[in-house]
Amino acid sequence: MKRSDLTAQAVLDAVRDGDAWDALTSRYPEKVVLAALEREDRAGRIDYGTTITRPWLTDKGKAAIAGE
Repeated sequence: MKRSDLTAQAVLDAVRDGDAWDALTSRYPEKVVLAALEREDRAGRIDYGTTITRPWLTDKGKAAIAGE
């Protein structure tokens, strides 16, 4: 399994729904989830405090979910 198997939409939906790390690691390997979260952080769609495993959506991420 690779990072591209985990779509941006799936990551953003999981972040929106809360506890993205647990939800995503139950279906994908941790290294794939970590890479996908880092991808979304670089794209500016999520942000996080001390640990990337507890992210939240940025305005750009909210707009991506809304289809803007």
